[in-house]
Amino acid sequence: FEVDPEHPIEVNGETLFRGFMVWNSEVGAATFGITAFLYRYVCDNRIVWGATEVQELRIRHTGGAPERFGYEGAQYLERYANESTEQIVTAIKAADEYEVDRRKDETSEQAWQGFLQRNGFTGNQAKNAVNSAIAEEGEARSLWDIVNGVTASARAVTHTDERVELETRAGRLMERVAK
Repeated sequence: FEVDPEHPIEVNGETLFRGFMVWNSEVGAATFGITAFLYRYVCDNRIVWGATEVQELRIRHTGGAPERFGYEGAQYLERYANESTEQIVTAIKAADEYEVDRRKDETSEQAWQGFLQRNGFTGNQAKNAVNSAIAEEGEARSLWDIVNGVTASARAVTHTDERVELETRAGRLMERVAK
């Protein structure tokens, strides 16, 4: 688990940082991987808060997996560490400008809940995300608010694998605006 607090990314007055974690299945029967992300902060017990732009490299456990990880993993991390932040900043600004279409009789909150449900979130996850967006961001106006709402609501998820899966789906929502 590594984070980079020395090189913040400033977007619309918000400070984000890059981080990554390397993980492996407990019994060696499934996959080995790297998860890279942007984050707002990390507490002392290494819980990542406000993760977004979550990306993964997964390698199945096979005979050549260690060599493959040594080669592909090193390239992946080097590319991640050295890439320009311009694309990230552009995507966040675009997400902040992206508003969901809504019917005349529908509130913004209802429209975002429907959007999330159409994109694979349960009704409870969608409602919690919108409520968290309002609590954390002050509103549920933009895709950026909603992505942050999903990751904020993930804090209440007890099991790490479920929390990471929810945060990963939040990161995938950013694909709507990433160029």
